[in-house]
Amino acid sequence: KSISPTTVTVGDIDEFTLDATFAEGTVADEDYEISWESSDPTILEVDDNVYEAKKAGTVEITVSVTALDDETYKDVSKTFTVTVKEAVSALANIAALTEQTEAGEYAVKLSNAVVTYVNGNYAYIQDESGAVVMYKSGHGLTAGQVLNGTATVTFQIRNSNPQITALSGIEATDGTAPEPTEVAADAWNTPIATVLSQYFKVTGATITK
Repeated sequence: KSISPTTVTVGDIDEFTLDATFAEGTVADEDYEISWESSDPTILEVDDNVYEAKKAGTVEITVSVTALDDETYKDVSKTFTVTVKEAVSALANIAALTEQTEAGEYAVKLSNAVVTYVNGNYAYIQDESGAVVMYKSGHGLTAGQVLNGTATVTFQIRNSNPQITALSGIEATDGTAPEPTEVAADAWNTPIATVLSQYFKVTGATITK
């Protein structure tokens, strides 16, 4: 009838559950054997009913039932479609959203992410894997909050950067905002793009424009 799950995530290793009706009184490995086959093991490899999701894509999983008593029973098989999705993004991977060309929803896993700073429309959050700026009135966050959970994020691209326009599904608890790393402007010699996941306070800078 069906197998479960039909949607898995890259990195998952688990078992398929088969929902099927067999002839009354039949016994597995005595009256029949079940085999599993993936149309593309590079996407989803399957051994018996144990699968390993390797990369995003769609495969056909064929479940074959071979009758050991072929005088009483007949062989039968059925093919099911299984979709492999990319793993839930880590915070550092939000930068990859700049490659998207249109708005959409993404799952973002926050693991003890700290709100480092909030200023008007902007909220900055950071965990050990990276950092991101969130737009749209700061989403009601306050500096020092600790965020956990898998957030549903809607964004739009502006000036090649993701603007977070909606955020839901996270748990916020009280915490302490980290102190920024202080650096003198005349000592700054690091390309900005290489330190976007860090939190700095620049001193001695002169605004010229």
